[in-house]
Amino acid sequence: MASAQDAARKDELAMNELIKQANQNRPQDEMIFGGWLYNRSSTHKPLYLFTEKIWSGDFFNKYPNVIEESASFVQTDRKENGIKSAVVYSRKTSEDPSNHYGYLLAWSDSIQDGKNIRKTYGYCGLLEKFMNIDWDEVEKGLNEASSSFTYIDAYTRTLIKAHIVANVVYAEFD
Repeated sequence: MASAQDAARKDELAMNELIKQANQNRPQDEMIFGGWLYNRSSTHKPLYLFTEKIWSGDFFNKYPNVIEESASFVQTDRKENGIKSAVVYSRKTSEDPSNHYGYLLAWSDSIQDGKNIRKTYGYCGLLEKFMNIDWDEVEKGLNEASSSFTYIDAYTRTLIKAHIVANVVYAEFD
């Protein structure tokens, strides 16, 4: 059985390869941002893409519709545009609506005064919370965010956390 360290190393190598491929195909005035998404649920139920918002950026490798254990993405755009996106995944642990959960993850990478500014933001809870998302409020939260966060919903005890290292966001959904 592979150790967690072996799995993390495999993930790192896969992300490095995706970013290398994206770098080979991009003009010099483009930036690259990647992400690694981990499904940490003790129920072993998959996450399903519920909705998304892309303010800026194109995907070299897009996140999947279903996450069983882990998944990655690579996004690019011109440096003057920056990268800014959000995704919501859902999970059902039973047919009871009180066991339908949502997880919102947002990220951005921009250049201000010659420096990369990277931020991540998110929250989770009952899926009904994500039926009519106010994307302006999400963008405001992201603009005010930092490079890491942890959010635990008090009612559902669901958790989402993320941190950015260099130009990659690592996010866990539980």
